[in-house]
Amino acid sequence: ITENFDTTTPLGRAMVHIAATFAQLEREMLQQRVRDNMLRLARTGRWLGGVTPIGYQAVREKYTDQHGKEKYKYALTAVPEELELVKLIYDKYLTLRSLSQVEKYLLLHNYRTRNGSDFQKQTIRTILTNPVYIKADALAYEYFQKMNIDIANSQEEFDGLHGILTYNKNFKTQGKANELRDPSEWIFAIGNHQGIIDAKDWIQVQNL
Repeated sequence: ITENFDTTTPLGRAMVHIAATFAQLEREMLQQRVRDNMLRLARTGRWLGGVTPIGYQAVREKYTDQHGKEKYKYALTAVPEELELVKLIYDKYLTLRSLSQVEKYLLLHNYRTRNGSDFQKQTIRTILTNPVYIKADALAYEYFQKMNIDIANSQEEFDGLHGILTYNKNFKTQGKANELRDPSEWIFAIGNHQGIIDAKDWIQVQNL
C-alpha cells in the first residue's frame, strides 16, 4: 500500500504480486499460530469460548502463570436446575428411544430451553451427543479410543467424576451449517467441570 510501485511496467506489476504473496503467507501463518495455540490450550481442559452447553455457565477465573503474571481463564460451572433437565432428557430417551417422543414429552410438560423456546429434535440431539455430560471413566476412555480420537489425558485421569470438552470437531464455514471433521482430528480433554451421565448410559444413547 505504501510503496510506490509503478504498475505500468512489468517489473512494477511483478513486485505488487510478490508483495501480495508474502502478505497472504503471513496471514495464513498467523491463522495457523492462533489455531495451534488454541489446540494447546484445549489440552489443559479449559473452556475456550463459544455457546455454553445447557446445564453449565462459563465463569472467569484469575490464575498466576509460570512467570508470576496474573491472567484469566474460563471454566464451566454447573447450573443445577438445567442439569436436572439434562438428566431427564437422557432418562426419557433411554426409555422412549425416540427423539420425536422426547420432544413431545418436553412440549406436553412445558419444558423450555434457556432462552424460553420449545425444545426441538435437533436441540435434543445436540444434548444427547455432547460428551460434556459424560462421567469420564475407564469405559469412556475405551470408547473414545476405539473411535481413534486424540485424547489429551491418560487413562488414569479418567476418574469418573469430570466431564469431557471437545475441540476441533467441526468445520465452521460462514453462511453454512457446521460439518463434522473426521474423528481422528478431534481432541477430547477432561474438563474441570463435573460429569453427570454415567458412561454406560451415555454410550447406550450414542448406540441408539
